[in-house]
Amino acid sequence: MNQHLAYLTLRSHSLFHRSSTVQIKSKQLRSDTRIDANGVSVVIPTIGREAVVLDTVSDLTRQAGVDFEIIIVTQSTQTLDEVQSLAVRHNVAARCYYQSEPNASLARNVGLREAKFNVVLFIDDDMHLPNIRFLESHLAPFEEPSLAGVAGQVLLPGQEPRTRALHYFASRKRVGWLYFPPTWTKPDSVRNGISCNLSVRKDLALDVGGMDANFVKGAHREESDFCLRLTDKHGLLAFSPAASAVHLHVPSGGCRSWNDRKIEKPNSHANHHLAGEWYFLLRGLQLGTIGYLDLPDYFFALAKRHLWYRPNGKRFQGGFKALLNSLEGLLEARRWLKSKPRLVDSVSNSEYKLVWEVTPKDQTEFERGQQARH
Repeated sequence: MNQHLAYLTLRSHSLFHRSSTVQIKSKQLRSDTRIDANGVSVVIPTIGREAVVLDTVSDLTRQAGVDFEIIIVTQSTQTLDEVQSLAVRHNVAARCYYQSEPNASLARNVGLREAKFNVVLFIDDDMHLPNIRFLESHLAPFEEPSLAGVAGQVLLPGQEPRTRALHYFASRKRVGWLYFPPTWTKPDSVRNGISCNLSVRKDLALDVGGMDANFVKGAHREESDFCLRLTDKHGLLAFSPAASAVHLHVPSGGCRSWNDRKIEKPNSHANHHLAGEWYFLLRGLQLGTIGYLDLPDYFFALAKRHLWYRPNGKRFQGGFKALLNSLEGLLEARRWLKSKPRLVDSVSNSEYKLVWEVTPKDQTEFERGQQARH
C-alpha cells in the first residue's frame, strides 16, 4: 500500500470553535508536577505537521477505559490551534509546549518532565490507533509494580502481524532484541522498544536520565540507548501485541525534513541517523549496556542498515559511497561522545514554554465511554 495514500485516506476533520475551557498560559512552568499513578501521559514530539498530528490526537480522543492527558512538544512555530480545538470539543486534557531546538529526544524529555501520570507513553505524530483500548492495553501490564515499561506492537499501513516463528537469535539474552520484530503476535519480555509506541514508568525513566539529547534531531537508536539503560537497571520491558498501533511513516515533514542527503536520493539515511547509530554503539560500550562480545551482532545490524540499504544501491559504487557516508557518521559520533550526555536533568525551563493548555470539565467514566464510541 502506498504509505502516502494510506495516510490521506484515513480521515478528514472539521474545524471547531474555541471554548472557554482553553487556558492560555504564560506563567512559569511547573517543576513539581504531581505524579498520578492511575492514568497515562501521552507524549508526542512534532515538527511542522499540524494536519498529521491532528489525526493522531483525533484517535486519542476516542480512547476509552483510562484517564489520560496529551502532551505535545512542537519544534516549529505552528501553534496547533486545530489540535487545541479538537481537545476542547472532546473534553480531553491536553497541553502544547514549544521548544526552539529541533530535537526529538529533547522533546521527549520535556514531555517526561511535565507528565502528570507515572505511566508515560511516547508515540510519534503520525500514528493510527484503531483500537479504542490502546491506552488501556499499555496501562494494564503496569499492575505488576516492578515493571519498567511496555513496548507496543508496531505495524506499517497494510502490514499483517508476524505469525511465523521468530529468528533463532531472538531468544539471546543481550542481543536478541536486534532480531525481535515489533510486529510479533505474542506477549514477551524484551530489552528494547520503539519510541513511536513505548510506555515507561516515569520515576524509573527519570532515575536513568531519560533520553540523551546528544542524539540530535531525530537521530537513529536514541530510544535503544534509553531502553538499554532502563532495562539493565530496572528489568525488561513487556512486549504487548494488544497495544498495537500503525506507524504511517508520512513521507514529508517531521524528522524526514532533516534528511540532508542529495536530492536525487531522498530516501538514503541522513547524516544524523548514521551518526546516531555509531554514537549508540560507542556510548553503549562506555556504559556497559553493550559488551564487546556483543559487537558482531551490532556490527552486522549496522552494516546491514548502512551499507546494504536499498537506496544506496548494491553495486560497488553505491556500496562504496554508503561506506564513506557511514564513516562520516562515525566521525560525527566521536565528536558527540566528547560532550557530556544531555539527559533529562539538564533540561531547564528556559528551553521550552507552554503554548496552550486545555483543562477538561469533570466527566464520568460512562460519559467518556459514550463519547469515545461517537
